[in-house]
Amino acid sequence: MRRILLSALLAATGPAHATAIGDPFLPILVTVTLSPKAADRLNRSRDPVQVTAFYSFRPPHRIARTLPEGEIALGRETVPIRSDSARARLVGDGYRPDGIDPLMAGQRMVLVNVYSGRDGGPLNVLDCGIFEGTLREAAARPIPIECRLIGEE
Repeated sequence: MRRILLSALLAATGPAHATAIGDPFLPILVTVTLSPKAADRLNRSRDPVQVTAFYSFRPPHRIARTLPEGEIALGRETVPIRSDSARARLVGDGYRPDGIDPLMAGQRMVLVNVYSGRDGGPLNVLDCGIFEGTLREAAARPIPIECRLIGEE
């Protein structure tokens, strides 16, 4: 079974962003595996694969329950990857922790989502796993995300 592996490296550039008191924003490696049918479809349509990171801050429960979403958005970042390429970099430019007091308890979180770029049509054609966890967890090991075509068995 032919598999295409795409690696996305999420890394900050410039000054390090704090993820907790004194912790810098650490690189996050995402490995996306496309099924053979998904790889073929994306190669034919030339649709890119999008790797998006949604950054957030999850405060303690007593504060979170007062927020509409239970957390505070800290930005997002998207980078397109060609379906036949091996790597892309998300450089942390979308991560904006400026409104969070570094002494405030809570966790800096990331949600990584993968989908088709839709250049070949208006709809996403990929059914992919996701990753949600702390920035520290995300940086601790490569994150595997598997994708197939929507409806593919």
